[in-house]
Amino acid sequence: MILPILSAISRSAEIILDKQILSRQKVDFRNYLVGGFLLILVVGGVIGIFFGEISSSFFQFSFLLAFIGVIATAVGWNAIFYRAIQHEKLTDVEPIILATPLSVILIGAIFIPDEREWKYIILGVIAALSIIIAHIRKSHLHFNIYSLSLVGYVLLFGFEALFLKVVLANCNAFALYPIRVFFVMIILALIFRPPLKKLRKKDWLSLVVVALIANTYHLFLYLSYDIYGITFTALFIVLEPILIYLASLFFFKEKFYWRNIVAAVVVVGCVITALLV
Repeated sequence: MILPILSAISRSAEIILDKQILSRQKVDFRNYLVGGFLLILVVGGVIGIFFGEISSSFFQFSFLLAFIGVIATAVGWNAIFYRAIQHEKLTDVEPIILATPLSVILIGAIFIPDEREWKYIILGVIAALSIIIAHIRKSHLHFNIYSLSLVGYVLLFGFEALFLKVVLANCNAFALYPIRVFFVMIILALIFRPPLKKLRKKDWLSLVVVALIANTYHLFLYLSYDIYGITFTALFIVLEPILIYLASLFFFKEKFYWRNIVAAVVVVGCVITALLV
């Protein structure tokens, strides 16, 4: 059960660092994506060489089709997500981003019969809705092109989880992640053609840290998808905004809201219930 928890912790750390690099260091999201994926590939490739395993069944048409789905959705949500958080305050787009676990749970339940664990679906929906409601305020009701585009991010992330579950049957997490990163990096580089020479030394150092955290997060996430299923894992993804909020209170001195604490208690209660039932 530790895998989805570690995934949530590492993803929370990555998002906080993402915002730091994109907003405070003012790194263009196109340079961030391609430069970051390059370093992620180096780290993930080394891990994959030692621990990666691919079955011959991976090359069957149905699994290759699912893999193409992984690449297409990953390209889409990465471009949308990082473009949005560079131009918007994280607090302004939170209500939309927080719907991500709900998307994963519902898409998994609709398309994969084995993922229809109703006790986890109900707990996940309760936890996700409590977080969304806690974060919706009048200031969040104004939407622009960046915040609206995140609806696409939420859906694409959910469908990628669906495709990943299929592909992981014949390609383990240690092999799949660097392969995914390679193709996503190539496609994004061809689309954006970013001038990586504009990245400064401190930017590259920050991206090294991102590469280490991103590999940690995705490997834990993929292993959790494979072992526990995407519905159960998504229940723990709901922990991410709680961890980000607590970190924001401590590091960025953001305003304290009781409703967020109440939502945190609900989420933790749902997670504990899932572990006990």
